[in-house]
Amino acid sequence: MRKNLYLQILLVLLLIVLTVLTTLVIVYITNDNEEKKKSGLLDQIINVDPEEYFTDIADNASGSKLKQGFVKVIDFIFYKEKINNKTFDELKDDAKLNIIKLAFKIDNKVDSIFPGYKDTIKNTASKLYNNVKERLVKLYITITNKICTSKPSICEHAKEDFEDMKESFGIDFNLLKDIYNNGKESLSDWYLEYKNS
Repeated sequence: MRKNLYLQILLVLLLIVLTVLTTLVIVYITNDNEEKKKSGLLDQIINVDPEEYFTDIADNASGSKLKQGFVKVIDFIFYKEKINNKTFDELKDDAKLNIIKLAFKIDNKVDSIFPGYKDTIKNTASKLYNNVKERLVKLYITITNKICTSKPSICEHAKEDFEDMKESFGIDFNLLKDIYNNGKESLSDWYLEYKNS
């Protein structure tokens, strides 16, 4: 009988210890997720069109949401991250150009509000977030070249948008010249047309 009583007490104590440990784990996970949500580090499933999502970031985001938006747009464009189960490569060309315009806007906003931010993340990230403007210009020109061979109306609109972006986001002749010199084969036709206009 005594042996049975000790066994029951031991089982009760074990049950109490397991309950306390389970509660502590649940509290830890909940608090950790709440902290990540507050700091914006918990990836959420984005159930909106990529253009809508990045338009909202470009127009309304500030603080950590803006920083996250910058990383997300670059990851979406260059690192095959999905938004609403779509990658950048799966979008139509005109949507790609619009996303690139939004990326310029987000990049410009980050540079003006958080100068040096890209330098801080380049040391901690395995992906490249510096030279974003140059990489976006190259991609925009490449997509525009593709469009101009088959869709003249979108081509004209893309070139007009590029002129606007050039003024708004500091895309100057020297940057274009550097891009041209670093990638002559794919950019030459469009660049020469741009240069002569």
